[in-house]
Amino acid sequence: MINKNQFLTAVMFTGMLVTAVSTNAQVKLLKGVRDNMMDDANKDVRLAKYEIDKVMQHQDTRDMCAAWAWKGVVYSDIALSGDSVIRAMDTDNTAAYASGESFLRFYACSVEEQEKVDAKTAADIYVVNAISACWNEAVFASQTKGNYPLVKKYMSMVEQLLPFDKEEKAKGNNVTREQALYATWRAAYIDTLENEEVVYLEKLMSIPTYMNSYIYVRMAQILTARKQYDQALMYLDKGKEKIPQKSGDFLDMQINIEIERENMVALLAKLNESIATNPENPQYYFARGVSFHKLKDEELKDQELASKDASAKVKPSKYAFAQALADYKKAIELDPGYFDALKNEAILIFDSANYIYKMRIRVSAGEYERYNALANNLYKQALDKFEAIRASGYLKDQDLLDALKDMKTICIKIGDEENKARYDAMLKAEKKKMQEKSEG
Repeated sequence: MINKNQFLTAVMFTGMLVTAVSTNAQVKLLKGVRDNMMDDANKDVRLAKYEIDKVMQHQDTRDMCAAWAWKGVVYSDIALSGDSVIRAMDTDNTAAYASGESFLRFYACSVEEQEKVDAKTAADIYVVNAISACWNEAVFASQTKGNYPLVKKYMSMVEQLLPFDKEEKAKGNNVTREQALYATWRAAYIDTLENEEVVYLEKLMSIPTYMNSYIYVRMAQILTARKQYDQALMYLDKGKEKIPQKSGDFLDMQINIEIERENMVALLAKLNESIATNPENPQYYFARGVSFHKLKDEELKDQELASKDASAKVKPSKYAFAQALADYKKAIELDPGYFDALKNEAILIFDSANYIYKMRIRVSAGEYERYNALANNLYKQALDKFEAIRASGYLKDQDLLDALKDMKTICIKIGDEENKARYDAMLKAEKKKMQEKSEG
């Protein structure tokens, strides 16, 4: 007669035997997957998927290291297949990502576990397929706006898998970490996700061999929009140091930043650097002319305020209209059709005439006529230049109104009644047009 303890022991032994038999059956299935997938002539991917899914569902083999490798092999084959029947097995379009996850799980195992069921050999060969499959999914997703999360998901998998591609087969197809990061950044850019952009721009900048100047410029653009000017300039300086051959790109952005925050002194320094680097660029001369012009205007305002305060000391001039005029003329010399420079040249001569006109009362009686003649001469030069620009049709709307007002003022100053009446009529006609446009 069998006692109770003997009966329990027998039941336990039987259970262990059943488990061992069941596990062996799963391992046998796994070996069947291996033999199937390694036989290119008679490969049956549908059967391989059925068998690997069964192995992965069994509690004794679902965490088996070799099983993860062979699942990666099967699922990457499905994801890359050009056979519509095989592709149809990927009903929810997850085969690419599943293959990537499987290989990551496999490579997290010990070296001893990786060697079982020929898994290491297969994984090392087929991991590039998982990389390619995830890359393809990301590229496809990136073609549609709003897919940043998908692009990030798949490119992140590419980035994680690439270190296991020891033979760098993916690199031969231009699939690299740099390209994956760039594609993810671009998807964030297209979807206007600036915070996400910053993350990937930082990653790209941290790669010593990555030499794309635009990533520094883009970071500066984001920070400038946030009014974080010093940080923006810091990134541009980093870019200039790393990629000196693209210094012109960084200088242009630095100039834009100084213009944005109206830091004229710093702007002058950047423009001097830019002109030294590229002396044939008319835009640099124009921008420097604007800087000198603005600095002189601000200086005159400060001097005017100080002259009205008996306790204040009027500071001597640091800037002259001639500095801006020389730069405007150089810009026009390099580009005769540079209308912004032509317009500013006329305005500057007009401003200079106004300054000398005011100075008449501050000089001796003997100097008065000389100053008066000089002012009149400058007014006439300005009028001629304004008239040439007006006749060209370049000036529109408010710019044209402003020019006509200045031209009328000049005629009053030099006593030209005929042209004063003509420009006054033009001014009224343009105002009427502007009003009708706004009402219509």
